Amino acid sequence: MNTLRILVVNSDAQEAERLAGRLADAQHTALPATGLEEAAEALFVQKFDAVLLSSPLPPDSITDFTAKLRKLEKSQRSATPAPVLSLSSEVPNGADWCAGDRGVDGYLVESFQPAVLCEAISGLAAAIARAGETPNKEPSESPAFDVEQFRAQVGNDDDLMIEVIDLFLAESPTQLVDMCEALAGGDFDRLGRVAHTIKGSFASLHAGQAYSHARQLETAAKGCDAAQCRQALSALEYDLQVLEPQLLALRGPARPR
Repeated sequence: MNTLRILVVNSDAQEAERLAGRLADAQHTALPATGLEEAAEALFVQKFDAVLLSSPLPPDSITDFTAKLRKLEKSQRSATPAPVLSLSSEVPNGADWCAGDRGVDGYLVESFQPAVLCEAISGLAAAIARAGETPNKEPSESPAFDVEQFRAQVGNDDDLMIEVIDLFLAESPTQLVDMCEALAGGDFDRLGRVAHTIKGSFASLHAGQAYSHARQLETAAKGCDAAQCRQALSALEYDLQVLEPQLLALRGPARPR
């Protein structure tokens, strides 16, 4: 784990920016967040390797925040959990970090070095996974789409099937980025348009679950319901992760022209 994606949380915006800059100087990607509410919103939009609390926050709020993070990771089938660390002067003498309590997975010395941060995150993530708080992603028990219905959709034409798959695989990553950016910027009109477009693609593939989540996202965007949009978009992102390898397996190797 060399380059990390860290969500830095501080009740003071300038302090959050300062620490994020320090992490960026160490070649990490850091996003500052002012308070736990803003941090929770960021977690719905993108994934992080860890959350770093750099100012005193109410213990009950931290516990609730961490519980929501674990629930989100479970819904997204995250393979690796993101530990919640807090800078603290209570780390035992001679240690750089230690296990935490009450929602904090680990405490880190305020003068931590980048290598220590990597070590702490790696160790805590493994401990959380072993404890079963974030189970590993399980293989899908059923196909992400109905292969026979999809084949019938293209008239059992293999060339047309490959064309449809290639078009979807080329467009869906950009569509996912567009939806994440639209949600982050509060542009519900744009979010709804892209959700409607990808919903049509899922219908063509006969990907029922993904279609349902895209429809939910489109509906939530029309209602400007940010919370429902985040939930539906997270589910849709996982659907795409499951769908891609199954489509590639059906497509087979590229054919010579």
